[in-house]
Amino acid sequence: MIGLLTAASLGVAVTSIWEAARLGTAVDNWAVRFTCAPPPNFVDPQGHVWTAQAPSIIVTGGFAASPPGTVIANASGLEAVFLSECSGTLVLSLPAPVDAHYTVTLYAAETHWAYAGQRVFDVLFNGNVVLRHIDLIALVGANAAWQTTIVGVPVIGGRLNITFNDKVDHAKLGGVVMQLSSA
Repeated sequence: MIGLLTAASLGVAVTSIWEAARLGTAVDNWAVRFTCAPPPNFVDPQGHVWTAQAPSIIVTGGFAASPPGTVIANASGLEAVFLSECSGTLVLSLPAPVDAHYTVTLYAAETHWAYAGQRVFDVLFNGNVVLRHIDLIALVGANAAWQTTIVGVPVIGGRLNITFNDKVDHAKLGGVVMQLSSA
């Protein structure tokens, strides 16, 4: 257990509604939910706030696009996440309140291609390959929700850098959740 560290005890200024929701009242309940292009203050069916805009989240490379009118199978109320898109060789840098192990869940849906092998990419956490040759069509099919969770991701230095490397076409991301791993 990390303890009951508050935003104030970490020296973090709460600058928006999203920051207050992200920090919560205790670090051990901390989570960040990022999506590439949601409606402002998207709230999922469990009441969690997702954001694409926060000063503490840095996105470099890639671009955001939302395909219109697409229906995503098995989206479980997260359609806004799966329909959002960051694409290309991109790096997403997420804040971490303490150096610890985190659970990271990635979300995506293939809304452009129809056949396996048309989009393939790798995912790296802080420079280490954690997922190789991700092909969303081969994994779940077209217009279907894909998510994967990696437990025990070490973060040292206050940030997790998630890099998406293109293999075929451009890498793709709909959203990511990062939270402290259970002790």
